[in-house]
Amino acid sequence: MLKRLIWLLALLSIAGCGFSGQDSPETRAPTPDPRLLYPIPGACPQTNSLPPSALPDERMQLTNAWIGKDNILAGLTDSIAWHKGENSVTWYSIDGQPEVTSSMVESEKTRIATVAFLAPRPPYYPSTLTIPLGGCWAVSAVTPKHKLIFTVFAYPDRVAR
Repeated sequence: MLKRLIWLLALLSIAGCGFSGQDSPETRAPTPDPRLLYPIPGACPQTNSLPPSALPDERMQLTNAWIGKDNILAGLTDSIAWHKGENSVTWYSIDGQPEVTSSMVESEKTRIATVAFLAPRPPYYPSTLTIPLGGCWAVSAVTPKHKLIFTVFAYPDRVAR
């Protein structure tokens, strides 16, 4: 399906047609890194990472890819992009280990990712988030006082750092 969509967009651009303005796929979902295999589909709205200038050195040493707010964050630590399979994610929470759930957004069937927490180092909680299929995923992390919800596109294959 994705290949057909890319092929159709290529044909439209050659013909002088295509998307423009605020609703174009390029505007809604830019490729965050040139090393990625192909752009993130426009149908999967991405939650932007925090700018490095907003992060203390302690967090930057773990990764520069943090999503969230002051009191609860998720940091992707093993790749430049989310991917099918095991993703190394460190959670930052001042309220203890968050309860994490994730489900595929565009699936007709219920698809659920699993999370396994490793040895905690409060306020950091390393984990492995295993995503069973490539595609668009909604992730939720909840503590008694805070909630973080974000959307990511998981590539079908791991993208090296």
